[in-house]
Amino acid sequence: MRILQYVFFSVVSLLVVQSHFKSGHPSSDCTSEFWEAGFADVGTASGLNENTSTHLTYNDLREYRFGKTRRSAVPPKLKALDGKMINIAGYMIPLNEAVDITEFMLIQYPFFGCCYSVPPEPNETVLVSLPQGKSTEYVNTPIRVTGRFCIDDTQIDGYVVSLYRVEIAEIQKASANDPDVKQHLNGGWSR
Repeated sequence: MRILQYVFFSVVSLLVVQSHFKSGHPSSDCTSEFWEAGFADVGTASGLNENTSTHLTYNDLREYRFGKTRRSAVPPKLKALDGKMINIAGYMIPLNEAVDITEFMLIQYPFFGCCYSVPPEPNETVLVSLPQGKSTEYVNTPIRVTGRFCIDDTQIDGYVVSLYRVEIAEIQKASANDPDVKQHLNGGWSR
């Protein structure tokens, strides 16, 4: 299973990088314009209120154990958040394109370009969906998403790649002072 996950995320990474260079993706000198135009446009999905969200971490997500043949019971904290507003920081992995992205995986650490990274487990990834008619572009810096949290298996080609989904209300650039980003940059995120 680990080998299949590694192959899957490696192929996705290569496709995204290839698409990134073909698309004429904006260079880093237009980052501020990109953030204003790209993420401010996402808006708020109907019925969602990003002001009352619960902070969720990857340590929380990992409490729901997932294995080849069995799973643990859904932890009470996660079960209580099912259908509720949460916010979580991480890095974007687009599923198809690097522009006009409507769905992406959110993971705890930057995966692209690192041959030493172990692919994330299904309980360490979140499938993020934007509201219908909205899209964003790929960024390789940390972001914080706010939206409705769902415990829901996501399968691609018959393999479970995520146990969680977020119907997005808001995407923000995560600041360098964000505790989750600092934790990662200081080597604090671990399995």
